[in-house]
Amino acid sequence: MRSQSRNNLINAYCVLSAEFLFILLPFVVSGIVFSYKGYYSKLLQMPDWSLAALVLTGQSLVKFISGMLANRNIFAAHWERVALGLSFLIVLCLIPSLIILCLVLIEGVPSTRLIFAQITMFVIGIIVFFAFGASGETLMRVKVDPSK
Repeated sequence: MRSQSRNNLINAYCVLSAEFLFILLPFVVSGIVFSYKGYYSKLLQMPDWSLAALVLTGQSLVKFISGMLANRNIFAAHWERVALGLSFLIVLCLIPSLIILCLVLIEGVPSTRLIFAQITMFVIGIIVFFAFGASGETLMRVKVDPSK
């Protein structure tokens, strides 16, 4: 049973890593183009960092909720913990990323503070994606005995 749980977690991280690589793809392409033209600073000024943070957080929400719904019998008694997780994702990750994206788009050429903020939210989005996403993916793979 323990090895099955470990395999589920490894498989979840494999799926998440594959999805994450496709989220990184536009940054790789932009990095190549900007380095070819010598516009290194423009890579950090792109609003794509905030957009990617939004996508990562949104994916985390979907995976986390899907995992909870797949095993709702287990988590019905702990709905408070699920509510805390969802509140964390929305209030501390999704909304700040959305606000920073709007500010970057409004400003045109973002300030150093906005660049730092959107890169920070991107890093937080990565952490949240792998933490909450792995939880949700693993829970979707768990086989629960319906008689319990």
